[in-house]
Amino acid sequence: MIKINSTFKKTVIYTIPALFILVSFSRSKHLKRLIFQKRDEQPTEITNKIYSYEERIKRLKEDIQLDPQNVELKFTLARLYNILGRCQEAVDQYFTILQLEPNNYKAMYKAGYSFQVKGDIQKAVKQYNDVLKQIPSCKPILYMKSLAYLYDGDFTNGWRQYTAWLKKEKRYAENLHTWIKNNELQGKRILLTPEGGLGDTIQFIRYAEELKKRGAHVTVLAQKPLKHLLSRCTYIDELLVDKKNINKHYDAIASIMSLPALFESDEKAIPKNIPYIYPDKKLVKQWNNTFANKKTFNVGICWKADSRGDKSRLLVGHRSIPIKQLEPLSSLENVAFYSLLKEDRTNDLKDLPPHFVVNTFGPDYDSKNGAFMDSAAIIPQFDLVITVDTSVAHLAGALGAPVFLILPYDCSWRWILHRADSPWYPNMKIFKQPAPFDWQSVVEMVKTALRRTL
Repeated sequence: MIKINSTFKKTVIYTIPALFILVSFSRSKHLKRLIFQKRDEQPTEITNKIYSYEERIKRLKEDIQLDPQNVELKFTLARLYNILGRCQEAVDQYFTILQLEPNNYKAMYKAGYSFQVKGDIQKAVKQYNDVLKQIPSCKPILYMKSLAYLYDGDFTNGWRQYTAWLKKEKRYAENLHTWIKNNELQGKRILLTPEGGLGDTIQFIRYAEELKKRGAHVTVLAQKPLKHLLSRCTYIDELLVDKKNINKHYDAIASIMSLPALFESDEKAIPKNIPYIYPDKKLVKQWNNTFANKKTFNVGICWKADSRGDKSRLLVGHRSIPIKQLEPLSSLENVAFYSLLKEDRTNDLKDLPPHFVVNTFGPDYDSKNGAFMDSAAIIPQFDLVITVDTSVAHLAGALGAPVFLILPYDCSWRWILHRADSPWYPNMKIFKQPAPFDWQSVVEMVKTALRRTL
């Protein structure tokens, strides 16, 4: 029997949407110097952050030369490599750890994650399997293995592994799966609960319609910001935004994000009844007056994601793009740009050159009428939406609008590796960084595609 090493035992696994971070409690003075930096030493600009991490890597490599057997230092160096998207160098460090400690499951797992970010899914899965052979019930590994398969477009194995993880979490609605499989949903009362962010709910709420078609009574507990938007979905029988209002008997309860696994959706079976989100007709008419006499090609842009959602992501996976980097698009003739951000998030527009004009819709936008309500009414009137990976991308996709999605080097599993299209949104084209932090190439690709669209 192989014993679990002490390093792994000291590890605490924090569960964060789409990422599990393993943090070892260490008293190493080297780690304290590298990890516990003062807040004023954390630059806000991506380029400064990259430089800061590179400097820390240099110092850490010097420390390792003085203490080459120090596994904790090697873990930290590998983590910094991953943060910068230098995944092969991270893998190399994890393998040196495994040479020192062959049974270090944390190193096996982390090497798998590095391979996954790099896009080498087969090697990632192999590393995850090496851990599962010794710890079959390791929930984080089951979760990451499912995401690896899904990122590779393998829905069959992906949802199977996701189901295994749900069962370990005791959150798998076995009875609902049986009713779906046997077409026995007529009259069943189903409660769907939120999981993940607003975009996740928008993406997977389409399955509520599938339940309704099969005769179920569908109650949805959603995040409060989605109250007005989802209230227009006729396939939702009852919409709740407060857990206190759950006082009825339900035949089954399932999270919204678990529905693709419960339906065992392969790519062909993904519901594509688009649109499945509907704007307020009065607001559509109101905003139509804004565009009625426009002879330009109108493009809505969203360049910022929620920074809180990026806290669990590697720096190489941060989704926002500086608005200045979209400036090359302004050279295209007869194109008008409009912000899809609320006005209080558009302060950076004042720094744009005069020839790059991004129009805004005033302080009441997506506020007075409810979150997303103005966006839902405006987006169908655009000729195109260009957006980062945030709720706006899912909203535009669910509305059936043409979408150019721009992605960082390390992106979510739902945007399938090596593909420029999305099985979730047939109206979407995807432009991903070919190298870490390379927004310039992305903007050039978008510019070329936009020029062809005009």
